[in-house]
Amino acid sequence: MNLCGFMIENMQKRINDVFEAFGGDKLPILRRFKVFGSTDAALIYVEELTDTEALNRDVLAPLMVDKDVKTKDIIKHIVDEVTPFASAVIQTDITQAVSFLLEGDAVVLVEGAEQYFTVASKMWSHRGVEEPPTSSVIRGPREGFTEDMRTNISLMRRRLKTPDLTFDMIKVGKYSSTSIAVTYIKGIADESIIKELKKRINAINIDGILDSSYIEAFLQDNRKTVFSQIGRTEKPDIATGKLLEGRICVMVDGSPSVLTLPYLFIESFQDVGDYYGLPARRNILRLLRAASFIIAVLLPGLYVATLLFHYDMLPTDFLLTIINARSGIPMNPMLELLVTMLLFEILQEASIRMPRYIGSALSIVGALILGETAVKAGTISSPAVMISAVSAITIYNVPEQSNIMNMLRFVFTLLGGFMGFFGLIAGSVLLALHLLSLTSFSVPYMAPYAPLYENDKQDALFIKPITQRFMRPESIPTNNRVRMRHNK
Repeated sequence: MNLCGFMIENMQKRINDVFEAFGGDKLPILRRFKVFGSTDAALIYVEELTDTEALNRDVLAPLMVDKDVKTKDIIKHIVDEVTPFASAVIQTDITQAVSFLLEGDAVVLVEGAEQYFTVASKMWSHRGVEEPPTSSVIRGPREGFTEDMRTNISLMRRRLKTPDLTFDMIKVGKYSSTSIAVTYIKGIADESIIKELKKRINAINIDGILDSSYIEAFLQDNRKTVFSQIGRTEKPDIATGKLLEGRICVMVDGSPSVLTLPYLFIESFQDVGDYYGLPARRNILRLLRAASFIIAVLLPGLYVATLLFHYDMLPTDFLLTIINARSGIPMNPMLELLVTMLLFEILQEASIRMPRYIGSALSIVGALILGETAVKAGTISSPAVMISAVSAITIYNVPEQSNIMNMLRFVFTLLGGFMGFFGLIAGSVLLALHLLSLTSFSVPYMAPYAPLYENDKQDALFIKPITQRFMRPESIPTNNRVRMRHNK
């Protein structure tokens, strides 16, 4: 066998090795051609992920021109002087070729060359940048993250024009090989938290990552709790603000939700619009959200406990009104309220699962008809419907904790129904102790109030004007505490 025949077999073996990694009949596209009219070569790409027009124009067309090239390193000559792709990269490990193909790159093999090169010719459809449905604002930026990581990174870089903005890429998922970007500002973020975060992500051994929620559970300090110790946002301006405070963002390719950490419980009562409005007005709204949390969780339990155990605490006229409204109701107050809340849950799930326009009509008409019919039929009393409705509405004033609040109000209703005020007090104490025991990457979950960080009160339950927020949060470990220079 001559040397040329050996080289042809070598290239064919490489092609076979790449194709054997794919199963089924839908294989990558193989295009054989001659480089400069004399040397055999092969172009391999995945049709669904690659811009074929760019390959034809910028790879095949210049390489198939007949010309005399005298060089020993033909691959280097092609990459440096022929191919107009800015991201053409020479590779040596053929076992990595499959990974490049699945990323949307094209692979070019040349006869007689030990190396090969890849060109970044990715092309896949993705959603445009628009306002996220979960974080609409009256005033402020309206851009939202998309499912494309390159777009999300560009949104971050456009806001932070500094080389200190760092994206550390990690691949997770045996089959999905999902790209995860650990994002932070070098010189501000704490190195120990960055190291611990990367350690937890690298320890994930799972078949596939389809959304950021998949890795959220692996990043929790305490997995035996219903409270999430990881924040989420779909707005680049909020993620940028977190980075400037010394926090870290985790971006997952294919997900518009960016994780932020460390995360504090008090952040649940902070809204995206708080930073673009009048501080006095926003402070009132933050108090309203905190009150909504208490009302949503405790109101049904207080109603049941009062009627079953402590009715003598109610004013006589008010008590008579409730007794008259409940006249003829076959269920006791606890069972009645549980049934009412369960009906609201069923109605909510149905409205979400139905098509959008039908779902909105179903939620409005269904609630009115169902509630009114049940009251007139004497199955459920009007006070129970009102208490359930108020509790359900206040839940969505704190959307980050809505699922948890929904579960807690059922628990506190049972406690109030079986143990009265004592059960509600005991449940509240246990809930507070549980929250105090939680941490987010070793940062106390209930900071800045437990433990107390006086400086952090500038943006906690109340917010100070931006002209008075000189320092970064003390509860979040950082390498640079100064946020704004001042004369004091």
